[in-house]
Amino acid sequence: MVRDRGYAHLGPNISLYTPEQPKIGQLVIICPSLGIANTRNVCYYKSLYRNGAPRAKILTLSPTKSGMLSSYSKQEDAMKPAVDAICDILNECDSLQSAAAAAGSRNSHIRPRILLHAIGNGGFNSATNLLVALERRTKKSLPLVGLICDSAPGGTSYTKVCRALTYSFVYDFTTDFPIGIFHWALVHTLLSIVYLFIATTRYEAPGAYWRRSILDKKLIDCNKVYYFASIDDKVTDWRDVLSHAKQARQQGWEVKELLYDYSPHCGHIRWGKQRINYEDAVYYLWEGKKI
Repeated sequence: MVRDRGYAHLGPNISLYTPEQPKIGQLVIICPSLGIANTRNVCYYKSLYRNGAPRAKILTLSPTKSGMLSSYSKQEDAMKPAVDAICDILNECDSLQSAAAAAGSRNSHIRPRILLHAIGNGGFNSATNLLVALERRTKKSLPLVGLICDSAPGGTSYTKVCRALTYSFVYDFTTDFPIGIFHWALVHTLLSIVYLFIATTRYEAPGAYWRRSILDKKLIDCNKVYYFASIDDKVTDWRDVLSHAKQARQQGWEVKELLYDYSPHCGHIRWGKQRINYEDAVYYLWEGKKI
């Protein structure tokens, strides 16, 4: 499991792991779902990349219940520490490129090696806010070697968005009672207000916003995306995930879908019979190999 050594807390729920010998330009961005962000389960992902990309820095953006219910502008502002960290890495590549060009190197173009791993709708929310905030700062799209969409994105209807948020806020009505009932009512109330606002303005629904933004070439400079979904997922309908994969393919992305039978929502990585497939797929994407 991941220990605290090498980790720096950049801001509320934002951490950056730096290996002993980091390689300039290498970064993995993990955006976990709300359900696993503050549990030991997120350590599986950190360990996966510490082993598979040992010289890469790891930036983790953990969503919070209060954060997901705030306005888009507030959520984007909260990404400032993460944006600062990414800009530092991009600037390192620019400096190295300038030094190589000054030395007369023919291979002076230094491209960052960055991978974005979004898990669940909470992870998609964090990833979207990060990308928007970063583009606003740099006026450029974020160069990626690959994008991973794990157990997301879900559907855009009120029912499906509500199901996802309810799962994030209320893990078990029995163990969370009576707080769980309060959270359930709160989710419905706030979503009702949001959708009423959407109906009377040009404001975009959360689900539609996530699905559109994650493929926006204005935000991402990338052409490879892997989707992980499960038929047994009780939160995100696997057909919604694959429909987004189809949309990505139609937009010119190089797409790979991995559909599992029994793994739970945001649990493909730790599902015994399928874990090797998951690890291999992530490793191949990072290394630029075909699965």
